[in-house]
Amino acid sequence: MRRFIISLLLAVVPAIGLFAQKSPQIKFDKTSHGFGSVYRLAGSRTYFFRFANIGDAPLVMDHLTTGCQCVKAEFMQKKILPGETGEVKVTYNPSGQRDGEFKKSITIASNAKTPYIRLFVSGTLTSSKPVASPKSEGNKEDTYN
Repeated sequence: MRRFIISLLLAVVPAIGLFAQKSPQIKFDKTSHGFGSVYRLAGSRTYFFRFANIGDAPLVMDHLTTGCQCVKAEFMQKKILPGETGEVKVTYNPSGQRDGEFKKSITIASNAKTPYIRLFVSGTLTSSKPVASPKSEGNKEDTYN
């Protein structure tokens, strides 16, 4: 009987590994970005959230939703292989928004181990002109459009 149980375990344990599913995992460099002071008349502000697929299967970006019509978000790529990186472009448009602090959310759905991730952009909307714009400083990540 003991020999039978050992033989059974030797046959079953390796077979369990065959059924283990590979899964993608998404890891963002950061999940929130502060624009600082946003000058209304300067137009929209854009930030690129960078991420990597640290899993062992292709990551498929399914869809995204934003908490406000003033925020637009788009995937720069929809399928990211294991070990590759990607970006989510987020644009905040201050037109029609009230002066003051803001914090807006973007929810991303994917086939990752954690299927939903929230990103945030924040800042302070003002009608006062800024001293310098990030675009003039050459910052690709955070720009006026």
